[in-house]
Amino acid sequence: MALLRRRRRPAAAPLSPQLVRCGWDCGARLPMLQMSEHEDQHCVKREVLCPFGCESDRVTVEALTAHKAACRFRPVRCPLGCGESMAFHAKELHVRQLCPRRKVPCQLGCGKHVEIEARDKHEAGACANRIIACARGCGRSLRASLAPAHEEKCSGSAPLCSISSLKCAVVFGDEAAKEALVLQARLALETGSRVLLSAELRENNRSVDDCKLMLRTLYIELRPFCVDQGFLPEVLLEGGGPRGGGVAMLEVKPSEALMLKLADTA
Repeated sequence: MALLRRRRRPAAAPLSPQLVRCGWDCGARLPMLQMSEHEDQHCVKREVLCPFGCESDRVTVEALTAHKAACRFRPVRCPLGCGESMAFHAKELHVRQLCPRRKVPCQLGCGKHVEIEARDKHEAGACANRIIACARGCGRSLRASLAPAHEEKCSGSAPLCSISSLKCAVVFGDEAAKEALVLQARLALETGSRVLLSAELRENNRSVDDCKLMLRTLYIELRPFCVDQGFLPEVLLEGGGPRGGGVAMLEVKPSEALMLKLADTA
């Protein structure tokens, strides 16, 4: 039984030399020697503390059952089944913000609601909107829901846009022509294509250094849109010989940001 909370009450009224009336006004009449035990342990009108620790000032024993059923401090179990117990008044907060089994929306926007503890797993491995790489190895990143349609027609490699026969005189001497070349390469990158920049040495005074500088200059213009290769990307040389032939080449690939923009297209 809960701890007693005594209140000041009048002394038991004498009824006869043998009997007195209960001070809690329950109507009982008992001998004086028995009244103290009745008032402290048996009287249904005596006041007790709420066992749940609420701030109710007066709860009689006869009203205690109804009070316990309605007390805002009564313990309840989580309705979502996490196993936690809390005071009734804290249940709503627990369900909305604290319960590990509460449902939350997928952050990738697929429309599903999943338990908070399972959201990371859902977004990493089950969500239709998660970004994955093409299984055929073309380098494209796309939403998982679009992968089957893309892979049906994927060749296994990213499309290649070749911009060849570049000339130092044009790139360094004609700003409009240079901007047109950069735009051509940028548009190719924005569609997910690789871009191969190449220049023949014999068309550029057979100067390897000039060709490297030209290709690196174009790369710097394209750098915000392609995979970063540093300030001095490697330029490959093929061919050559006693007559000074050969080709200088630099390949650039779409940046991750561009590839993510393409994720919604198969």
